Amino acid sequence: RLLSTAGRARRIWAAITVVFVAGDLWLAYGRIHAMGYGPKPEPTRDREVLALDGIVDGRFRIYDRGLAKFRPGVRLRIRDFGGYEDDPLGLARYRDFKNAAVRSPRLLGHANVRYVLDGRKPKLALRAPWSKPLGGGFYRLESVAARVLYLPNARQVNDVGEAMRMLRTIEPGKGGVIAGIAPPTDVDAKPVAGQVTSFGPNHLRAEIEVPGPGVVILAEAYYPAWQATLNGKPTELYPGNGMFTAVVVPEAGRASIEMRLSPPRFYWTLPLPLLALVALGWALWGLRRQRSRG
Repeated sequence: RLLSTAGRARRIWAAITVVFVAGDLWLAYGRIHAMGYGPKPEPTRDREVLALDGIVDGRFRIYDRGLAKFRPGVRLRIRDFGGYEDDPLGLARYRDFKNAAVRSPRLLGHANVRYVLDGRKPKLALRAPWSKPLGGGFYRLESVAARVLYLPNARQVNDVGEAMRMLRTIEPGKGGVIAGIAPPTDVDAKPVAGQVTSFGPNHLRAEIEVPGPGVVILAEAYYPAWQATLNGKPTELYPGNGMFTAVVVPEAGRASIEMRLSPPRFYWTLPLPLLALVALGWALWGLRRQRSRG
């Protein structure tokens, strides 16, 4: 309509278009603008958070419930279980695990959470002997699963709900569950902790010495698009402990697990904006050529 109209009418349509686009953008970002009018946030608990053992080096997570505020995981580049809380982008498995953990906070130990920063009401039921108050709303969980954990006798479950029910009966760090495959059983060994040696947005490498066949659970969110290798050979990933990632190891020895995220569907869509611009340019060129002939 705008391109096919000449003279004063074109200017009127252009003005209407600008008004509508500006109004749409203002309404869409109104909340962001309103936040910008307020004072700059001043976090006051960051030093206390960074002083917690195992947080800066990534061995453990925190779970901030509005005490440190303003998403400390993102700001301080630490691992925060509350990163997606109340976020529409949060994964369904995370939502189910978080809801179960609010009712039964001991489950947080299975999520590699060592410290809970509780600034909400009602507060979580953090009780002794499995948790210890540190003062100022900080709590330490005494039983915590390692970020990389070998389990000789993981239990098989069918879904997240069953996983949560089963995990309530298991001490964090002493056992776990896996879905999608029957794990090795009757293995005479104890749980062993490994370590993450490389970590990035789309890449993770973990090393662990396992005493026998079993399951290695990595306390990183399970997502089917991840591709993994075990000692350089492709391997399958399974949901472990409800929302995390599990790998079955067939024998004793050194296990090097590497995960990469490279979903083909993401890369297939990259040319679409360019193709759309080409199509728009072609249409405008054709329209201009038609008008010049007329």
